[in-house]
Amino acid sequence: MKFTTLTFAATIAVLATTAVAHKGASGMLLERMNGMLAMGKATKAIAPMMRGLESYDADRTSDYAAILQTHSGDAMLALFPEGMNAAPSVAKDAI
Repeated sequence: MKFTTLTFAATIAVLATTAVAHKGASGMLLERMNGMLAMGKATKAIAPMMRGLESYDADRTSDYAAILQTHSGDAMLALFPEGMNAAPSVAKDAI
């Protein structure tokens, strides 16, 4: 449970920093940013249920899981083609 809370907190912090860093983003960089922001919002929304602070809502959880699924995996990897980490991106080449 502690790991999950730390993971969510770290995700939110990274996404907040990314939003500020990419104020003038466009194209694929903007798509990446928007996908990460959507995942961060979904994660933040379901975190209280996962921590037992709110009662479980299957419909909300399903909606947020769909957002995570839409923006993760191959969809997110496709937004990191070779050479797309130049400014204004702050993405690391290791991604």
